[in-house]
Amino acid sequence: MKSVRRLAVLLLSCAQFSLAQEQYRGLPYPPNEIFEAMLSYAEDGGFQGLTASLAYVRPLSEVLNREFKVDAEAGIRDAIAAKSPAEARKAVLRLIYLDLRLNIRTAGETEDAARREEAVQLAFLDYGFLSREIKAKDRLLDQEIKRCFRKLYRCRKRSEARGLCEDLLRRLASVLEDS
Repeated sequence: MKSVRRLAVLLLSCAQFSLAQEQYRGLPYPPNEIFEAMLSYAEDGGFQGLTASLAYVRPLSEVLNREFKVDAEAGIRDAIAAKSPAEARKAVLRLIYLDLRLNIRTAGETEDAARREEAVQLAFLDYGFLSREIKAKDRLLDQEIKRCFRKLYRCRKRSEARGLCEDLLRRLASVLEDS
């Protein structure tokens, strides 16, 4: 997972924190830093820190709520109330997955190749957090998903990108949406 994260950070550093994507406006820190902190709090049972981090991620949560018609923070709040580190971790990963879905959708819909690259970079950075879960369930699928990301990053045609995005989301959903 560290190599995936390192590669994603390297890719993201090319785009830096320009983050043209609407969902990141209003975030005080880069999303990957917020997600990293949230996962750490969740895994360690740091419910006070996890509660505080919800305020940092709220602008993103509001966009995800609107786009996917879900309460992106509900699972996290429930896990905090139940004082369940395992459920908190799972709920934070669900939030990251929703962000990944939005970035992949942006990559498939945009005509602008630079914006597509940025959306793919951001989605791959999100995937760095999810990869461990997928690899534990299906190592081959994890490798296939990473190959899809590489193809999508190099893709220049919107029509081809759209098909790759659909394939990538289908593969991710096959293991994550039941979790």
